Amino acid sequence: QPQQLLLRDFEGVKLTEELGIKAIQVGLHPRIRQSLLYTREQGWNRITYCLLINNLSEAVLALSWERPHLAPLMWQKVEQQLQRIRDELVLPAPELDALIAGQSIACKTNLKV
Repeated sequence: QPQQLLLRDFEGVKLTEELGIKAIQVGLHPRIRQSLLYTREQGWNRITYCLLINNLSEAVLALSWERPHLAPLMWQKVEQQLQRIRDELVLPAPELDALIAGQSIACKTNLKV
């Protein structure tokens, strides 16, 4: 369980109202606080975009470049891992449920955060 959060600066930091901003104990100027906040939906969109589009998609593409038959197998492994993570979660995770069910994810053309 994390006990402390130390931020050198706030550039690029985004926190949700439910899980993040409450961890900052110091008083923040309202404008700074607002610039740090994401809604749950914005946070989920950012995480899935960074993880699935920026990282995993690039990795799958690079690893299957000359072996395209491997790409579907790699994505199947990703899906299986997401399902394992979901099975271990105690709390509701409607966004993860929707992703596993095939809901589309944010990309540069529709990511508005």
